Formats: sequence, C-alpha cells, structure tokens
Amino acid sequence: MNNKRKKYRINKLRFFASLMIITVLIVISALSVYGAVNGADALNNKDLCTEYTLIEVAEGDSVWSLATTFCEDNTDVRKAVDAICYINGIENYVIYPGQELLIPSC
Repeated sequence: MNNKRKKYRINKLRFFASLMIITVLIVISALSVYGAVNGADALNNKDLCTEYTLIEVAEGDSVWSLATTFCEDNTDVRKAVDAICYINGIENYVIYPGQELLIPSC
C-alpha cells in the first residue's frame, strides 16, 4: 500500500511541474506576440514618413530632446525616438556631437 501512495505523489509532482512549464510557455508566447505586434506597429509608422530633416547633433543633445524638438505635438515621443533610432541605425540611444541624423517629419 505504501507503493501506491508514493506513486501517487510522483504523479502529482509531475502534473504540477507540467502545469508550471505550460504556464510559463503560454506567458512567454503571449509576451512574444505582444512584442511582435508593437514592433510591427512601430515599423509601419516609420514607413509612412516620407519627409526628413537632416540635422547635426550638438553638444548635450539626446535622441529624446531631438524627438521632442522636431516632431509634431500630437506625436508620441517614444515612437518618434524609436523611429529616429531605426532610421539612423542607432543602438542604445547613443548619439555624438557632430553626427548627422535624419529626423522624420511625421
């Protein structure tokens, strides 16, 4: 009788572990889909811009300050920052004085 009880506990543990693994996979999948949808939305917004302003980065400028200065008031600054980084191939939001950047006019 002791064997049955031990076997039951092992099956219960396996069930719990399987349930946890499935839950983690579902959460990861949901986050991946959410990220892909937001990324596609950001890319679509970048593709709609057909006019750009060429600027030279001054001392103390940041991608955020350039986005707030050159983009329209109704534009989400976070999307503008992402668009500027995407268009100019900027990684980690790092820009340098003297660097020339294309700023989208949308």
